[in-house]
Amino acid sequence: MIGTVHVSEVSKNRVGEAIRTYLPNVVCVELDMERFKTLQAMREGGHFPYSGGEFARPNLGNLLSLEGILRWIQQKIGEEFGIMPGIEMATAIETAKNYHLDIALVDRPLRLTIERLKRALPFKEKIRLVGYLGAIALSIFLKPVGSYRLLGVFSDGRGIDMAALERGEGVDALLGQLRAEFPTIYRVLVGERDVIMASNITKLLERYDRVLVVVGLGHIGGMKKLFAQKGVRVEILGVGR
Repeated sequence: MIGTVHVSEVSKNRVGEAIRTYLPNVVCVELDMERFKTLQAMREGGHFPYSGGEFARPNLGNLLSLEGILRWIQQKIGEEFGIMPGIEMATAIETAKNYHLDIALVDRPLRLTIERLKRALPFKEKIRLVGYLGAIALSIFLKPVGSYRLLGVFSDGRGIDMAALERGEGVDALLGQLRAEFPTIYRVLVGERDVIMASNITKLLERYDRVLVVVGLGHIGGMKKLFAQKGVRVEILGVGR
């Protein structure tokens, strides 16, 4: 397994290097078919998701519906906490194809995750989200595009040390903070997907000897524990070690 920081060029390079070095039978990526197709289309068009560009500002129209809000919140949390795929997944797919390796999409469909959030999010957390969205909107008008970080809204205004995250430092603290502030969001975006991806990968182990898993850094700890419970030996590479 290799844990990645989704807005990191370092993670992107490490993913490509790991695939070229280990040449696994299959590369498992933190994607579903919808996001896979979107990623492919954006890559072919020269654009990459979650790289700090076109997603720096929320679309006002998207924020007029609960689903739009949840999609945007999911995207931004994914950027900050390493739990949603980004440019490194495009690198994983492209490198696997170059070496004629199988590719497995192991994540839950995005639409199901959004539906789970819509049904499960309690009123208290919805109200808290409204407050944070207001703060985010204010920061957008007061600061240049891309200058704010979601963590500054979720906590005490501290920025994220990306270099430290790339070394795997402080991940547990960040996830603990997310779990404390938004337990339902944490459960749906992190815990449930840990279980689903670990289960899908375990099934693949019945067919493949060497499996390389590329997931966001925020999933490494939970998935590692789940694999241990199943008696599956896991080696953590690079980020997330």
